[in-house]
Amino acid sequence: MGFVVLPPEVNSALLHLGAGSGPLLEAAVAWDGLAVELQSAAISFASVTSAVVGESWRGGASLSMAAVAAPYVAWLSASGTLAEAAAGLARAAAGVFEETQAAMVHPGVVAANRVRLVSLALSNLLGQNAPAIAAAEAEYELMWAQDVAAMVGYHGAASAVAVQVTPWQRLLQTLSWPVGNQGVFNVGSGNNGYFNLGNGNTGSGNLAGGNLGDFNLGSGNFGGGNVGSGNGAFFIVTPRSRSYLNFGNGNYGVLNFGSGNSGGLSLGGGNVSVLSVGFGNNGLLYFGFGSGKAGDFLNVAIFGSGSSGQFIVGNGTSGVACIGNGNSGWFNFGDANLGNNNIGSGNHGSVNLGFANAGSYNLGFANTGNSNIGLANTGNNNIGIGLTGNNQIGFGGLNSGVGNSGLFNSGQGNSGFFNAGFGNHGAGNSGQENLGALNSGFVNTGLGNSGSGNSGSLFGNWGLFNSGADNVGSFNSGNTNTGSFNSGSINTGSGNSGSLNTGFGNSGDLNTGNFNSGVNNTGDYNAGYGNTGNGNAGSYNTGNYNSGNFNTGSGNAGFVNTGDNNSGNTNTGSGNSGSINTGDFNSGALNTGTGNTGNGPGPNSGQGNVGTGNSGFNNNNVAGLGNSGSGNFGSETSGSGNNGGSTSGTGNGSSFNSGQNNSGLASSGTGNTSELSSGSGNSGGSLNSGSANNGSRNSGGGNTGDGHSGYGHS
Repeated sequence: MGFVVLPPEVNSALLHLGAGSGPLLEAAVAWDGLAVELQSAAISFASVTSAVVGESWRGGASLSMAAVAAPYVAWLSASGTLAEAAAGLARAAAGVFEETQAAMVHPGVVAANRVRLVSLALSNLLGQNAPAIAAAEAEYELMWAQDVAAMVGYHGAASAVAVQVTPWQRLLQTLSWPVGNQGVFNVGSGNNGYFNLGNGNTGSGNLAGGNLGDFNLGSGNFGGGNVGSGNGAFFIVTPRSRSYLNFGNGNYGVLNFGSGNSGGLSLGGGNVSVLSVGFGNNGLLYFGFGSGKAGDFLNVAIFGSGSSGQFIVGNGTSGVACIGNGNSGWFNFGDANLGNNNIGSGNHGSVNLGFANAGSYNLGFANTGNSNIGLANTGNNNIGIGLTGNNQIGFGGLNSGVGNSGLFNSGQGNSGFFNAGFGNHGAGNSGQENLGALNSGFVNTGLGNSGSGNSGSLFGNWGLFNSGADNVGSFNSGNTNTGSFNSGSINTGSGNSGSLNTGFGNSGDLNTGNFNSGVNNTGDYNAGYGNTGNGNAGSYNTGNYNSGNFNTGSGNAGFVNTGDNNSGNTNTGSGNSGSINTGDFNSGALNTGTGNTGNGPGPNSGQGNVGTGNSGFNNNNVAGLGNSGSGNFGSETSGSGNNGGSTSGTGNGSSFNSGQNNSGLASSGTGNTSELSSGSGNSGGSLNSGSANNGSRNSGGGNTGDGHSGYGHS
């Protein structure tokens, strides 16, 4: 049951090597022939005996002869049946072997799996073959399990066939009565012994004639238990010249299967050895076919010659414990190995795994040197194909330059594939010190970069010191930037942070211009959203230096202003402060014109008005409202230069005046300084009418005092 722990290389090789089911099938044919001969002999013996008794030989003697002959007829018939059964068992054993051999993994399949594993391991520079390596190992484990399962089935089936073998001794016990020979239970003539079937046998249990010994099946055997003819050496009459348990013809020795073997336990023909399988072997424990094999013991060879050594499986091998052909050394597995502990073929050193390695500790094929892994490496400690020198990794021969490892590299110090330049690592790089694939320039890291110091991937950077992917320029971080010092993605320009910016120094997204912050600004120095112009702060401003939202113009602060330098909301014009002003330099609310100041509820209209509800120019309305004219100060005043309330005219200095230059109260006319006066030049008092009156309640002109009427009274 040791096959349970043996790898598939050994189990498959052991079951596919050797003679196979051929000897068993030949034995089955021989047993069939013996069965036919025994049955024919039984029929012939019975016929002759019956004819003699019935015709020419009468009386008691004939009856005695018939009685003695009857057990032998029965024995011949039973022996024929046993021989036929033995033939069937031999065929069954051959069938079990063939079924098991078919169920075993072919050695070539196992070898192909191991070669593929080595190839995958050698090309696994970047770990890309890890799944395939795992699959190969899993397939190998299944091969191991398949071989073990087949061998377990073979062991059980072969044991079941073996227990069906019936011993011949039981039939011999049924024979009795001597028939004229020296001894008993002999059938034939000239036998000296017991239970012989044939003529001239000396011994017992022989089936044929001329045997010297016991239990031989055949003729001319010298020894015992031989199946065949001419086994043993009659010309050397010593105990050592006898042969036993041989199957075949002309064998000399013990337990030989075949013909012309000299020795013991050989299977084949012409072997001069012990425990040989094949033909023409010379030694001990040889397995093979050929001629002239000379060795000691446990050698196995197939269609070869000239082996010498011990524990050899193969042909033309000298050494110890080798499996294969033409091996020289110890513990080699394969063909034509020179050295020790090699697995493979054509290795000229020791501890090699592979083929045609010159040196030691190599894994692969045609390596020259020591400790190489790969193919056709020259030197030591190389991993790859065709490398020249020591401690290199990659593919030589296909590289041009110095110190390259990989495949199709040109330059110096490159590793990988299709690199050109110096110190590149990866694939398709050109330049110097690039790491990755398809980079061009200097010190790039990633995929498809162009320039120097770039890092990234996908379509690649072009420029200097970019990080990310698909950047064009220098010092960009992010992806798809065009320019320099951009952070984010899809920026065009320099110094942008965010995405989809066009210009310089923008922060945010979708900005067009320079130094904008926010989203979707157009212009320069904007902050916010959707601004168009320069220096705007807020959202959706159009113009320059606006702060707030929805302003149109320049220098506006607030919301929805139209014009320049407005502060507040919904102003139209320039320099307005407040809300809903129309014109220029208005302050307050609802003003229309220029320079008006007021907050409603009535709107100012005109220019330079102060208050509410003024119309005209330079009106000043603090307490009231509704001035009209120019230069009025007060409320509900009309005219020019009035100072008061509810005044009409020009230059009046109090309230409720009408006319010109009145300084009293509720006066009408011109130049009155009294109150409630009418006329011109009245002074003092009140209620004067006329001209130049000084006092009160005067009417006329030039009166001094009170209550006069006329002119010049005092």
